[in-house]
Amino acid sequence: MEGRGEIWAIVLAAGEARRMQAPKMVLPFGELTVIETVIRNASVPGIDNIIVVTGGWKKEVTEVLRGKDLLLCTNENYTAGMFSSVQTGIRNLPDRAAAFMILHGDMPMVGQAIVNKLTIGFCNSGKGISIPVNNGKRGHPVMIDIKYKSEILEMKISESLRDFMEKHSDDILEVKSDPEILRDIDTREDYIGELKLKS
Repeated sequence: MEGRGEIWAIVLAAGEARRMQAPKMVLPFGELTVIETVIRNASVPGIDNIIVVTGGWKKEVTEVLRGKDLLLCTNENYTAGMFSSVQTGIRNLPDRAAAFMILHGDMPMVGQAIVNKLTIGFCNSGKGISIPVNNGKRGHPVMIDIKYKSEILEMKISESLRDFMEKHSDDILEVKSDPEILRDIDTREDYIGELKLKS
């Protein structure tokens, strides 16, 4: 995106983790926690800065991220669902941002190779939206041009990024990716399963 401004990563870490009933973002994942792994994986060439959206378990997530070079913001309305956190992150982007990548804080399996491939594809395609695909299924993260900022912020809180993308199917680049783009950690069983795969 040279000459067009910065690309920011928005990491969603505001969920209540109701199915886990524990602050899953700060659980160990190798040498780091889940959320720290996601942040490390987002730190690739082409991603200039990172915003982390907190809400549920804010204290625990903030403590783990203390001292890191990133921007923390809070979704005060996090109980309204994930799209409210997407809007919170976008609302906190600086004016110089040219695009943003939305990553789920409970998907530490999405490695730097996927983030890098998505970023390069976005920058080279001229498309306004870049999304990873595996076996015909779209996953996460998603990269979006800043031109869509106002439209997303004006959407109803009950809507989703899927609703947004359905309106712009002609402006989407699909990037073939690994199956990790389809897996998140919702339950303790998910967590244990991913730890086994990691080892």
